[in-house]
Amino acid sequence: MVAPDAPILTQPVPGGRTGPRTDLTWQEVTPFPYSRVEVAADAAFADVRHRAEGTTSLSLSLDSLTYGQTYYWRVRGRNGGGDGSWSETNRFTAISRPGDFDASGRIDFDDFFSFADASGSGDLLHDMDGDGLVGFDDFFAFADVFGS
Repeated sequence: MVAPDAPILTQPVPGGRTGPRTDLTWQEVTPFPYSRVEVAADAAFADVRHRAEGTTSLSLSLDSLTYGQTYYWRVRGRNGGGDGSWSETNRFTAISRPGDFDASGRIDFDDFFSFADASGSGDLLHDMDGDGLVGFDDFFAFADVFGS
């Protein structure tokens, strides 16, 4: 058996923004039963913040991300042939503060319209209370920070 090819990272998109919670997802190029995921505060992975070994799905949920922090992440598969190559490294940034969805430094009508478009969805960027749904509690949390 040959070690698997490097997986393809799918979400978040390279350079994307997330809330304090996000789901990392990837695709197999060649099948593998286990994944190793690393998330770091630097592109050299000297400051690894999250590490998951032996993950059996093609996703990993992260919570408690630091507002304003840029993260770098990569994945590699493992099978009976050993560890595969690392994927390309992607980066994403947790928004600078709750409600600043466009990372402009202020919470204004652009953020309001972004929030309104996400209402009723499971969009993690706009889910301010962490319950998995953009609903009334999120609206009230957004209203508390609007204009700041």
